[in-house]
Amino acid sequence: MTAKTKAKFAAGLAAFLVLALIPCVPILAAPTPSGVHLTWQNEPNTTVTVTWFTDQGLSGYTPTVRYGTSTGNYTNSTTGTSHTSGATVDVRDVELTGLSPGSTYYYTCGDATHGFSEEKSFSTPPEYGGFKFCAFGDSRNNHWLIPHENNDLSIWGQVVDAVEVEGPLLSVFTGDFIYDGDDEGKWNLWFDKFSPLSGKSVFMSCHGNHEGYADAYFERFTFPGNEKWYSFDVSGVHFVCLDTGLKDNDEYDLLSGEQKTWLKSDLAGAKAEGHEWTVVFLHRPPYASGAHGDQSDVIGELVPVFDEYGVDIVFAGHNHYYERSYPMKGGEVVDSSGSYYYKPDGTVYVITGGAGAPLANYDYAPWAAWQEKVYHYCVVDVKPDNSLRVTAKRYDDSAIMEEFTISKTTPPVVTSVSPASALVGETVTVSGREFGSAQGSSYVLFGATKASDYESWGDGSIRVKVPGMEPGKVDVKVVTPEGTSNGVPFTVLQAGVFESFYFAEGTCRPNFEPYICIQNPGDGEAEVKITYMPGAGENVEQPLTVQPRSRYTVRVKDVLGEGDDEAHDFSCLVEASGATGVIAERPMYFNYNGVWDGGHCVMGYSPH
Repeated sequence: MTAKTKAKFAAGLAAFLVLALIPCVPILAAPTPSGVHLTWQNEPNTTVTVTWFTDQGLSGYTPTVRYGTSTGNYTNSTTGTSHTSGATVDVRDVELTGLSPGSTYYYTCGDATHGFSEEKSFSTPPEYGGFKFCAFGDSRNNHWLIPHENNDLSIWGQVVDAVEVEGPLLSVFTGDFIYDGDDEGKWNLWFDKFSPLSGKSVFMSCHGNHEGYADAYFERFTFPGNEKWYSFDVSGVHFVCLDTGLKDNDEYDLLSGEQKTWLKSDLAGAKAEGHEWTVVFLHRPPYASGAHGDQSDVIGELVPVFDEYGVDIVFAGHNHYYERSYPMKGGEVVDSSGSYYYKPDGTVYVITGGAGAPLANYDYAPWAAWQEKVYHYCVVDVKPDNSLRVTAKRYDDSAIMEEFTISKTTPPVVTSVSPASALVGETVTVSGREFGSAQGSSYVLFGATKASDYESWGDGSIRVKVPGMEPGKVDVKVVTPEGTSNGVPFTVLQAGVFESFYFAEGTCRPNFEPYICIQNPGDGEAEVKITYMPGAGENVEQPLTVQPRSRYTVRVKDVLGEGDDEAHDFSCLVEASGATGVIAERPMYFNYNGVWDGGHCVMGYSPH
């Protein structure tokens, strides 16, 4: 090696060593807004807080948000406050108030002298009806080794990309943003990767153990109350954020002290206000199969409160995988039916700790309905039909891992099917309740066969034709998005085997005692319908089954009652199917003016 080469090598080595010893330079905010994000400090339907960062020390900076309900038309302007976070950024907060529920707003934020952001938009929650939110947590970096020196937040960036495509009204984050909550450079990098969601939907978070109660966490976000624990309401859903401290099984003071007292009062208030759903998000989960395991303090202090006030679902992180419980109460599974839970008497616990932190292993747990070691996020659809569907998706392609539904809707109820027997293609009336005013995706089942031809559909009555199927007895059910009804017995008659008998005269006046006698000499059951046609009033139908090689006797007064008027004079039609050779006759006994007893019997007229 020549002297010149050696000199170059030495200089290069020296430069390398100098660079290696220089600390990682944090990514700084620009004079124009960066890290724009939305939170709620107050009522979500009518307010939102816009927060962003700039370089420090910008002279005369007045945080301003210009906004309106159409793009580029900013009819309103609101100013806010500024404060410093660490050594890298100034934080700007502006709360917009007087917003209209269920509306979309277009806005730009910044300062007239130092510049405004590009236009962004957000939507306020609807007063009623459905909406979508996402849940995820534990972004950090995806390497175990020297995590405080590793700048890789690439997985977090891809999770944000996927969530942005979902277009949620809001996201709830289950904590652990970065490895060290005091690392200003990592906070700036985290918000840089957050840019696809920047200022588009509300972001609400709980405190994770890696935040370490650092000032940077509380300075960069603006949450309600004391910002450690708080609640807010969105379209019938009561959200509760809780703080679970820094250590595992630590008997965290706030769980049994001020926070727990607040939680009980908060949940009691939400119940009194009639919110349909209660969603909790926190960092350390009560139940976990992985390395962190069950958290005894959370189980001991919080789970009884969840049970008492009927919390529907709890989202947590801390464990770097996806794990979901069956509905549980008092530590026991109350419904292991799979992925659809109708008014379960318990809480579903979801661990969603796969937003970028190094993945961890899980173990078998008898309460676990699903477990998967994967980077992911959760999408929650709060539906207007009073159901809540949670879908867990992989981060890289948004493929569905699993989904489950909690429903508080009322399934349909069938009370009767009239007539109780009919041929294929004949129309029957299914009566009951909770069918829905329009058919939509609902349908009627005859056994396992789905009907396709409907004359009418109402909330309490459906006119439907018997579908093509084999003759025999089946249960008729109504299926709606809210569930499947009970079954009511029905007989599909065999075509081509049909007998009918007409009786022109009969009466149920005093001193007369009419009967209908039916004989079935065949080897199969006979399905019989008697239609009584009174002299006044509406027809009355009586379905019955006559067993093989037997006789069935009907006392007509048991059906029509007794009375000295035209309503108790009748003719009738007896129709029989399912067996051959059926015979019907009508005996009638009487007392004539109290003088003498008598009787007669006639066969029914049959056109066959």
